[in-house]
Amino acid sequence: MPRTYRTANGKQVNMDSLLAANEKEIAIGNMGVNARGDLLGPGGTIEKTKDKVMQDYYKLNTPVAVDNPPQPRQHAENKKQLEDDWEDPTPEVTPEEPKTRPMVRGSLASTVAQTKADQDLVPKEPKPPKKKIERF
Repeated sequence: MPRTYRTANGKQVNMDSLLAANEKEIAIGNMGVNARGDLLGPGGTIEKTKDKVMQDYYKLNTPVAVDNPPQPRQHAENKKQLEDDWEDPTPEVTPEEPKTRPMVRGSLASTVAQTKADQDLVPKEPKPPKKKIERF
């Protein structure tokens, strides 16, 4: 069944006959093909048909995945012996400076500093667990 479309003016257009009539025309764009998909050379001559292009494509792109592609053989003389030359880096250890409290002056400041120092020495008591609230 031919594909017929109606234009905005109400005319019927048969797309299959339109494609068949213009398949040798050069397509618009930068791909260098005609309407059928053949590769074109200089002057619009056909260099490769669409069938040949597709055969070449499917030769290169097989649907089967190749896990280990063949590698060229190397002669025994050309192989290099691998040596482990890795050296573990030694971390630089810097001694930590002891933490000191800043010098404070005045009677109020010295009292606050002493009470903070005393609070650091006293172990803190654990807080009692919170009561669970049951909802209706």
